Amino acid sequence: MREGALEATESKKWSRIEVDLRDPACKRVVAKNEATMYALRPAGSEVWYLSAYDFFMDWSFELVRYPCTRSMLWEEEQEPHKFHAELTAAGMQKLKQRQEGST
Repeated sequence: MREGALEATESKKWSRIEVDLRDPACKRVVAKNEATMYALRPAGSEVWYLSAYDFFMDWSFELVRYPCTRSMLWEEEQEPHKFHAELTAAGMQKLKQRQEGST
């Protein structure tokens, strides 16, 4: 294998691109760079003293699931464990505006 191809392969394995499908009205591409996420881990937490190997063996990164439609909001009331976050008053207002057709 050529050296340039190896370097490109090694650099690609540290970042991942996903499509954010949480909100059907607003799909977007999300790039996750694990090296950056490791560098930005909170200093005052249990993960600060983990090596990169231990950190990636025990932790994963995922997008937070939140209610983004009225039906999902109703679903949150019925089964709150399905979502990682709740909407704030501002989030409720944005959801209401989206349903009414204004941005």
